[in-house]
Amino acid sequence: METKTLRRVLAKLLPEGTELDPLFDTGEPLEVLAETLRELEKLSRLREWTREMFGIDLAISPQTFFALLDISAINFVETTDRNLEVEIKSLKEGRKETDPVTVGNLNATLRELYRALEGTAEIYRNNGRDGILIAEISNEKTESGRALLKEWHALSGAGILNLASSWKRKSIERDFSTLFPEAMKGRKLADSFQKLALEMEFYHHCIALNIKWKALNLDLLAVFQGKGIASLMENIQEVGNLLWNVVYKYPKISQSSERAGLRLDDINTLFLSGGER
Repeated sequence: METKTLRRVLAKLLPEGTELDPLFDTGEPLEVLAETLRELEKLSRLREWTREMFGIDLAISPQTFFALLDISAINFVETTDRNLEVEIKSLKEGRKETDPVTVGNLNATLRELYRALEGTAEIYRNNGRDGILIAEISNEKTESGRALLKEWHALSGAGILNLASSWKRKSIERDFSTLFPEAMKGRKLADSFQKLALEMEFYHHCIALNIKWKALNLDLLAVFQGKGIASLMENIQEVGNLLWNVVYKYPKISQSSERAGLRLDDINTLFLSGGER
């Protein structure tokens, strides 16, 4: 690419007013820097889309990452000492809540989040895909409905049903139908119990993950209600791929990247917003 063209491209990709001469003074292949900046624009668009669609900001703040360190798979990392022996280190030890989030920190978070979503999608395919209750489900209804199903099942397995237990089972079925009026229209609990029980356990699993990932504002019930699990996983994977590309190219353009304000030890410098960093 001709120098004049490259200057024009970089001026468009970098924040207004960025001095270009210091970048050219490095002697580094600035075409690679331009490629990286384009990838960072994609990164920014993916961030915005994920935030708008799912309420999740993948450009995690220092405070959010600090809270996520309660998840062992993110907090504990393997390091090698001078004797090349592997040690397990806790990131939370000695870390301040305001310390910047590195690319490595974000990649570890995305990897663990993707793993959790992948496992949940598999459970959905096995236990929740009928989606009998999905349109009416909520956190509160999950716990109430789960308790009702357990009580109904306990009465069903009690052996010979007497009049009192039979009445109680009908009462439970009425309460369950009140929770999910649309889903239970023309449906008998006895005929659908197995599917409903498996589906309810799936939602219980979703709520447990919401609690685990509350720092990210994860709401899996809303994700599955919107049939968005595949899109969310795809976005997380693409963000991870873009970050890997940036890391891979960084050694070739380390000086020019730093002069352009891009640093791997602070992801805030990599996510663009409105042309500003």
